[in-house]
Amino acid sequence: MKTIRNIDRGGAERLIAGLRKMVAYATCRWLAVLLWMGVIFALSDIPSLASSFEPFYDLILRKLSHMAEYMLLTALLFWALRPFMAHRAHILLTATLIAVLYACSDEWHQTFVPGREGTLHDIGIDALGIIGACLYSLDRTRLLGRDFKESRQS
Repeated sequence: MKTIRNIDRGGAERLIAGLRKMVAYATCRWLAVLLWMGVIFALSDIPSLASSFEPFYDLILRKLSHMAEYMLLTALLFWALRPFMAHRAHILLTATLIAVLYACSDEWHQTFVPGREGTLHDIGIDALGIIGACLYSLDRTRLLGRDFKESRQS
């Protein structure tokens, strides 16, 4: 016959196992964010990124790379923040704020790298990638016809 003490102990063990799983899951999400921030930092630390493309194509490629870097960073931040926040708008706003602040710090970091310069123009290009990630996130839910609470489960 099960006693109340045994039932409580089993429930506590399941609770602890669930918490461990949740912590491991959140850790993986935030490690992905930090790893991508490290990649951005490493790329910004290269003194001169020489390219064999013509100057016009080189400029376009660099700007598209800026946008893609920050689009992915925003998507990773959104993914990492989702378990901790209930409202999509708060998640997007927080992810956007963190990504823009990181873009500013990245451009500032480039001012210390020989052959590189940090510009407000590049922060604007980064912001286009951030906005693109936000629009994709909003549109994805709308296209799939899911409520946010349902989409959090996937």
